[in-house]
This record gives sequence, structure tokens and C-alpha cells, in this order.
Amino acid sequence: MAKVDLGDAAPDFELQGSGGLTFRLSEQRGQNVVLAFYPGDATTVCTKQFCSYRDKGDQLDALDAKVVGISPQSVDSHEHWIEEQQLNVPLLADEDLAVSRLYGVTAWLGPLARFTELDDVPDGR
Repeated sequence: MAKVDLGDAAPDFELQGSGGLTFRLSEQRGQNVVLAFYPGDATTVCTKQFCSYRDKGDQLDALDAKVVGISPQSVDSHEHWIEEQQLNVPLLADEDLAVSRLYGVTAWLGPLARFTELDDVPDGR
């Protein structure tokens, strides 16, 4: 599994997202981008996390950084969650975990594997 370390160039990727967005990291070069990988829409902790982005948007704006959420749920799931919670951060669908694997951020999946339909999930090590 790949891992991105501090100082490494961020691996490029393209994902479909909420609001009809096609997000290409290569189009963001030179800008500050926060990739917020998370395990699931509408989970308790993730809802608190993304609502804090909504509620403290002025603090994020002060950082001059674009925040995007990345999880394995579908765009439809993202759209429903955004509407339900009035979220203001675009959410990207990494349904096959290709981008999560590219960045080495899949260890959280081990304990949640039984809730996913993915056959090939890491064991959390």
C-alpha cells in the first residue's frame, strides 16, 4: 500500500463528486487543498466533523484552503447527506478505494469491513 509522507508530491487523481463536480487534483496545483478522508456519510463522528467545517467556515476561509471530503460512498449518498446536514464541503466518491489506497489511508476500513460491500479491504494494521 502506498503512503504519502510530508514533503512528497501529492499523487494526482480524479473523482466524481457532489454537485456534478469532477475533481482533478492536478487542476488545483499551486492552491492549498485539504483532502479529508473519512469512512462514512451520516456516521456520528463524520457528521460532527463535516458540520464543524460548515459551522466554522470562516476559520477555514482564513487558511485560504479548499477542503474536499473523500469516502467510499456513492455520489448519491453524498448528495443526500449534504442536503440533510446542509454541508458546504464538496464530497468525492472513492467507491473502489483507489485514491484512499494511493494515499495509504485505508486502515480504518478493517473494523468497518462488515458494513461495506468491498471484498478487498485491509485488516487495519
